[in-house]
Amino acid sequence: MKNIVIVRHGESEGNLDEERCRDDSLNFLTQRGTLQAQLAGITLKHIGFPIDSVLCSPMLRARQTCSHIVQNADIKTQIQIMNFLQECRLFDSTTGLITLEAADKIKQLRMEGNVLVVMHYFSMNSFIKNFGLELHWRGCENAVLNVISPDNTITYINGNKSHRDSYGQ
Repeated sequence: MKNIVIVRHGESEGNLDEERCRDDSLNFLTQRGTLQAQLAGITLKHIGFPIDSVLCSPMLRARQTCSHIVQNADIKTQIQIMNFLQECRLFDSTTGLITLEAADKIKQLRMEGNVLVVMHYFSMNSFIKNFGLELHWRGCENAVLNVISPDNTITYINGNKSHRDSYGQ
């Protein structure tokens, strides 16, 4: 069993203007969000374990974040776009909840190697609850790496501050 690295997308236009959040084609990363994603990739590279699978939400800001992380971490694995990682929006609460079946798929990939998953705030919380864990508020910030280790503890790594903190069950 290996690690799962969960990342919320970088800061997007929708984080600054809620109206843009309703139209995915307008909800691209801000300059700050791009830098956050690039730094997350550099940080992931320095952690030192290879990524064997990359899963990403189909939403534009998540795809952009994922691309920057993959490029800056020198990950050679192809990005798999997964609809079940979509964001849960306030006006449509039927999406973004990670089902047991979806969580089991990610857990299965974890048996084969380290997995990177780029998703959204509500999806992250829903997914992490499948491990019986709670996500620390610091782990919900944009482009912070949340590493679920084989012993099912979570470490968040914020490259912006080069700060580590562990929290678990």
